[in-house]
Amino acid sequence: RAQQHRLSVTVPKGAKTGRLQVLNQGREICAVDLAIAKKDDGLLIDAPAGRGLVGNIYKLPENTQALPDFGTMTPIGSIVVPNIAVAPRAFDTGFPGVNVKGAQLVEWFGIRFEGVLVVDQAGAYQFEVNSDDGARIYIDDHLIVANDGIHPPTKVTGEATLSKGDHRIRIDYYQGPRVEIALELRWKVPGAKELTIIPKAAFRRGMGPQQ
Repeated sequence: RAQQHRLSVTVPKGAKTGRLQVLNQGREICAVDLAIAKKDDGLLIDAPAGRGLVGNIYKLPENTQALPDFGTMTPIGSIVVPNIAVAPRAFDTGFPGVNVKGAQLVEWFGIRFEGVLVVDQAGAYQFEVNSDDGARIYIDDHLIVANDGIHPPTKVTGEATLSKGDHRIRIDYYQGPRVEIALELRWKVPGAKELTIIPKAAFRRGMGPQQ
């Protein structure tokens, strides 16, 4: 069962971004790059230290028709997820961990997930996103899958040739109006016959060497 963890952090006045390090007996067990918001009801969904993806949450105006530029916006909170595996469901069940002031946010919000995709085998990869509503997948700053706009759960695929090692990954997602909500990310690795949800072990936070 997922566990919730809350940290209180004091940051310098006027800071906009920062890096949070958690140490155990002097050894780093977790490091996360953060955007500083005035109010953050952040939630960490249980994941091994350093693993998963960090998602900044944004409140969107009603009737938003496409993904905005999150880079120009201020997040209202943040979450950490082990991977991208929110199967289609009724919108009022919500996106796991997305809360504002203790209340679940179920419509008109966006999330930018960022982290590292760990590739064990070089070659041609196929990626598939299933989303309701819009989503875009970027690897090493290149757009790989575009599935933007308001729509029911819809699958779109793209391809990328990747070297073995670490690659930057970004998933931009937004939920518009009811009725459903979904965000799943699958891949087909070289030699595989079918697409599968990208496993938790393939994601980690930051871009430094594995600890």
